[in-house]
Amino acid sequence: MGVVQVVVTQLLYFGLWGLVEGIGIRILLECMYLVPLSQLRLQRPQKSSPASATHWQVARIVVVVLYFLYTLHRNYEAIAPNAYEMLGLRPLADDTSIKRQFRQYARLYHPDKTGVSDDAMFIRLHRAYAILSDPVTRFAYDRFGFLVEEWRELVTPREYIRRGMYALCIDHAYLLGAQALAWAAMRSNHRSVGGGTYWSVLLQVYMAAYQAKLILRSGSPPRFLLSRYLTVDQMNTLLLRSFMPNMLALEQCCGSIVTLSNMGRLSHFQWASHGKPLVQESPQAILNMQIAAVLQEEPQTLLDAQQQIELLVGASMQLEAKVRACASIAQHDAKRAPADASQNDTDAPAHADEQCHAPEAGCATQTATAADHHAAQADKPIPCAPVPVDAVMPVQAPPSTARVSLPHTASHDVV
Repeated sequence: MGVVQVVVTQLLYFGLWGLVEGIGIRILLECMYLVPLSQLRLQRPQKSSPASATHWQVARIVVVVLYFLYTLHRNYEAIAPNAYEMLGLRPLADDTSIKRQFRQYARLYHPDKTGVSDDAMFIRLHRAYAILSDPVTRFAYDRFGFLVEEWRELVTPREYIRRGMYALCIDHAYLLGAQALAWAAMRSNHRSVGGGTYWSVLLQVYMAAYQAKLILRSGSPPRFLLSRYLTVDQMNTLLLRSFMPNMLALEQCCGSIVTLSNMGRLSHFQWASHGKPLVQESPQAILNMQIAAVLQEEPQTLLDAQQQIELLVGASMQLEAKVRACASIAQHDAKRAPADASQNDTDAPAHADEQCHAPEAGCATQTATAADHHAAQADKPIPCAPVPVDAVMPVQAPPSTARVSLPHTASHDVV
């Protein structure tokens, strides 16, 4: 794995993903919106709505997983067959089985029978038998592959292990270079997982330790390798080739999961057979989702942390103003209620005395009517004009909050 190969490989991974992401997501969503069966057809949400963003992120996760599985399958198929597969043997075959199998294939593919011009198959068989027939060379081949043919000056297993560990360190140095390229290309994005991040480097260190454990392992290879007829060298090659696609898939999935945790709702997914419209969030609810997304982001710089603090201070000041306004309105109503009740108690008898100029029977009737009127007025609620919030406590945002802005959203995200 050279420097040019590393650069070209990473450019192909990220370049293909840049094409697959937009095209694949749109194709998947259109297929879900245009399914003939209403029981399997999703309702199409409005553009730039939280439901549209939820559908986009879920489709993105599906496309990422499919792309990763395709890359893993392609890397697996690209592995060249090992010496055991050439002879039709398992990695645990003994020396007698290796010799017997080689003789059977030699009778079929010997140049005396197939012709000198078609001796490529016999050369490959002889190459595999020459490696597996020697115990030391076979020990080295199981761990380092056909590289052992270039190390003809080595004799003991210790020398092979020393040379192989050095080659493994060179491969991981190239992989670190690929991570540095990924970090330089995407350092403007706030990422916790992905190429070049702390967790990516830590995962590479763990992978290197696991590969070293497989190389230094004595005895037979692990069972999962034997079940797939893989040698330790083939497993290490597959891990190295699949590392960066794995980091790309983790990065994209983590970003979509964070977005879904802020804006995703199960009510955003409804089948066309239900006949009910999708839930539409209010502008205030959308704004609260966007603020929550900003606050949940991991600050990468001091400026990001300062903006989050200023946003929290502004939100707390607005909440405090609303609480004080509600308390002031309740206090104003409590003071006004006894005064209105006492005024009604004094006005009712005076009104009854002024109207009482008739005979005693008529005066009694007028007094009863005034009493009934007073009782009816006492049962009615006392009107109370609401007090404006700004009149109670004017709220001014700190001067530096003008720099706080919500994250930029693409055409498919919430505006």
